[in-house]
Amino acid sequence: MPSTFRQQAESNQTTRKQNKQRSPVAGVAWYSANQWEQLCEVAADPEQLEKTYQKWLVVAEQVCQKMEASGIAIVKVPVEVQKLIDWCRERNVPVDGKARAQYVVELMRSGALSNANEASENR
Repeated sequence: MPSTFRQQAESNQTTRKQNKQRSPVAGVAWYSANQWEQLCEVAADPEQLEKTYQKWLVVAEQVCQKMEASGIAIVKVPVEVQKLIDWCRERNVPVDGKARAQYVVELMRSGALSNANEASENR
């Protein structure tokens, strides 16, 4: 089974600063079925991705459950693949597991995620 998703989650976990009074937080790239299809078409490492959206979803949920059980707070970060592609082009990097993980970290650090959540809550 491809291990990129697990590696990405672990990478994101280690990039978080741990506050003694807070649980560590890990951002996890989260895709809709349509976005997953697009990712599979453009990924530089398609062999590292699960073959179907449903298989990815099962693995993703299992990884999130294990991380949460170990005391890590999970943030599911919705990824729009075109924005990921643009981000990778700006940095001249392939759309691979390392880039996807870094993209999620940057989204979380930039506050873009909280702004998107606030907008959806105000609807």
